[in-house]
Amino acid sequence: MKILSLKKVVSLMSLILVMVVAFTGCGAPSPDESGETNSEEVMVWKLAHSGRNDDMLDTYAKKFKEYAEQEFEGKVEIELYPAEQLGDDTTRLELAQNGGVEFAIVAAPFIGNVVPEVQAFSMNFMFDEDKELNAKVLREGNATKELNKMLEEKNVKALDWILEDFSCWTSNKPIRTLEDFQGLKIRVMESPMDIEGVRVLGANPTPISFAEVYSALQLNMVDGQQNPIVIINSNKFYEVQKYLTLSNHTVVVDIIASNPDFWDSLSHEDQEKLNKVFLKVNALIIEQQGVQTAEALEEIKAAGTTEIIELSAEEKEKFIEASAKAEDKFIELAGENGKKILDLFIQDMENFR
Repeated sequence: MKILSLKKVVSLMSLILVMVVAFTGCGAPSPDESGETNSEEVMVWKLAHSGRNDDMLDTYAKKFKEYAEQEFEGKVEIELYPAEQLGDDTTRLELAQNGGVEFAIVAAPFIGNVVPEVQAFSMNFMFDEDKELNAKVLREGNATKELNKMLEEKNVKALDWILEDFSCWTSNKPIRTLEDFQGLKIRVMESPMDIEGVRVLGANPTPISFAEVYSALQLNMVDGQQNPIVIINSNKFYEVQKYLTLSNHTVVVDIIASNPDFWDSLSHEDQEKLNKVFLKVNALIIEQQGVQTAEALEEIKAAGTTEIIELSAEEKEKFIEASAKAEDKFIELAGENGKKILDLFIQDMENFR
C-alpha cells in the first residue's frame, strides 16, 4: 500500500477544508420558503488568516470582528479562521478570489505570484522608521492605487493594506556585520524577492513553510530566520536561537483580500461601514505595535536564551547598500510596470514625508 507523504496529507486536508468552507455558509441572506429574501437574517462573513497567539494579525482579525459586528449592530457575524486553518497564503488568496471566504489576510510576497509588481514591498530597507508615515503611504499613495487596479483585474479586491512590524534576524551565529551574514542558511518565505533579499547579502536562502520553521531551527536545518519580534516571541523561536539581531530590514505587507463581486453586492452604506472599520482597526494596530514589540522583546530577554545584537549605523549602511542589488531581480520579475510601481512608491514616501 502506498503511504502518502506528510506534505501530501497536509495538502489534501487543506483542500478538503477549502471545499467545506466554499460550500457552507454564505455571506448573503438566504431566501425563505416563499422565495423572499429575509433581510433580518444575520449575515455570516468569514475571515481567514495566519495569525495566532495574539500576534499582530491575530489581533487585527479579532478587532475587525469586534468593530464590524458593532458597526453592523448584530446583523453581521464574523467567523475567524486563524493559524492557517483554511490553508496557506496562496490557498487563502484563491479562497478570496473564488468567494469561498469573504475576507482573507494574505502576505504581499504571495500576492506577488498573481501580481508581480507587489513584490516591490518585499525588498529590504524600503520603508521608513515612521510607521504612521508607512501606513499613510500604503493607504493613500499612488503606488497602491495602481496595484489595487492590477489586483482587481485578477479578481482580487484589496480592501485594506496592513503593515506588519519590522522583521529582524535570529540565528545560531552572531550577526553583527555584513561579513557575519556570509554563507548562513536563512529560512525565507517561498517568494522570489524574499529569496533574493537574502541572496544579495551573501547568505543562502532556504524556503520553508511557516509551520515548519521551529523544527527547522531546532534541528539545525537552517542557521536562522527573519520575522517581526512579536512573531519570534509568540512562536518561541528564541528557544532554539542564540542571537537576535535588531536589523529592522524589511516589513511584511498584507492585504485584506476579497472577491470583487462580493464587494459590489454590498450597498454603498455597508461598504462605507466596512471602510470605517478597516481604518479604525489599522490605526489601532499601528498604535499597539510599538507596545507589543517592546513587551515581546522584554519576554525574549527574560527567557535568557538569546543575546540581543544592535547593528551599528555604519554596518547597517553596508546592509542597505548590498540590499539595493535586489532591484535588478525585481525588474526582471515585474518588468516596466514594476519599475513604474517602484518609482511611484519612492515618490509617495518622499511626498508624504
